[in-house]
Amino acid sequence: MSYRVTHTNDPIPKILSTSHIVNDIWQYSTTSPEFWITSGNGKPVTIHDINVIYGIDNKSGNLGTKTSNLKAHDWYIGNTTGCQAI
Repeated sequence: MSYRVTHTNDPIPKILSTSHIVNDIWQYSTTSPEFWITSGNGKPVTIHDINVIYGIDNKSGNLGTKTSNLKAHDWYIGNTTGCQAI
């Protein structure tokens, strides 16, 4: 199974999905579900910050954001000690 994890208005996950050239040649689509994390840059993530978005190319998450912030992409690099198996 595939999962998509995105952060707020990170532009990188949207590059292939919003490019007409890519879509015309490769017909790229995003995977489902998307775990869209909406906590701010440098802020801890709570359960309320994780939205599960279902559906290919669903614009309810990252793909539907109207703005882009490259700092949202830098957010992935950091302390991941909170990510552990239960």
